[in-house]
Amino acid sequence: MPQKLHGLDGKSLRSRIRVRSYLDANFAHCHRPNGTGAHWNARFGTPFTEQGILRDPVRNNLGLTDATLVTPGDPTKSLHLHRMKSTDPAVKIPPFLHNTPDTQATKIVEEWIRKMEK
Repeated sequence: MPQKLHGLDGKSLRSRIRVRSYLDANFAHCHRPNGTGAHWNARFGTPFTEQGILRDPVRNNLGLTDATLVTPGDPTKSLHLHRMKSTDPAVKIPPFLHNTPDTQATKIVEEWIRKMEK
């Protein structure tokens, strides 16, 4: 049975659940086993520790020193957040349907990263 995803505005839910739902809804079409995306799995049903999102090396750090996809406790080194905030068509994610960053999503993802244990 598919996992139930949750919106970013679900204040009663932990940010981790909201962020993982967002990642699935916006990235799992590419970021999944045998998908076309990078080497991580955005599907909500994948155990968090097996998603390959934490501290994993990246193919292109876009000039960020010591960048990883998500660097616990340090949004400035978290490439995923950097790309979510970008308006550069070659960098921004998700790559479709937006010309400006999703401020609600970037705020929640940034808070989630800050709260993670290093």
